[in-house]
Amino acid sequence: MNPMPESASPHSGMAFLQNPIVFVTDSDLSAGAKPCFYSSIQRHTMTSSTAPATDALHVAELSRVNQKITDGAAALPAVTLKDGSRVQTGTVATMLYNIALYNAGERGTVEEELKMAIPTLFKVGLFELFPPQQWIDGDNPGRSFVGIHARAYLHGAG
Repeated sequence: MNPMPESASPHSGMAFLQNPIVFVTDSDLSAGAKPCFYSSIQRHTMTSSTAPATDALHVAELSRVNQKITDGAAALPAVTLKDGSRVQTGTVATMLYNIALYNAGERGTVEEELKMAIPTLFKVGLFELFPPQQWIDGDNPGRSFVGIHARAYLHGAG
């Protein structure tokens, strides 16, 4: 069952969180579960009542990850969108940096950080401008990786 109503889009704020969304780890993939987009969560059901705390955890985790593109002296702020959801600034720049690392052969943490950015990238409309299939179709392995996981997120919401 797709937990996202047909009328909702992943970047439309928290509307798609009205139904439960289950996040699982890679160890659950062999049982047919959906990919995990939050590396520190083993198994978590997010509902509208838990979404603010989960959003806060996600923003905090992205804040930590996004420090890799700074000089370390200043923290990147989170901003509130018109729909009331909070997103971490620096996510697109960090994604581009991580794509370069992925293309240079890095895996593991870089893959988790790329997947972690996907919900925010949907919220800010990046995948409306460049749909996941465009990312997949190119000859850039890092972009393809992001596109594959963005498409999975879109169709399974995590």
